[in-house]
Amino acid sequence: MQAIEFQAVSHKQHIRLPDEIPDGMTIRVLLLMDEIKDSDKVTQNQKLNQLTAQLEQAEQDIALGRYVELNKAGVAQLFAQIKQR
Repeated sequence: MQAIEFQAVSHKQHIRLPDEIPDGMTIRVLLLMDEIKDSDKVTQNQKLNQLTAQLEQAEQDIALGRYVELNKAGVAQLFAQIKQR
């Protein structure tokens, strides 16, 4: 058995084999991955927290918008009643 070592970057869960490996050859693959750094984990958690905060803010904005629209209708009715007096 011959060993060939190479580095590749995965793309859509695929890697490209070196040209020296011919089509149809039976190969055995040992996959080694770099460990995810703690700083990368923190970054991922920060991104998730930011997205969650943005979603919560959007929900608050939507609720506030509905409140304002309801109050606009109420204020318009009050002005109409005042004008009638």
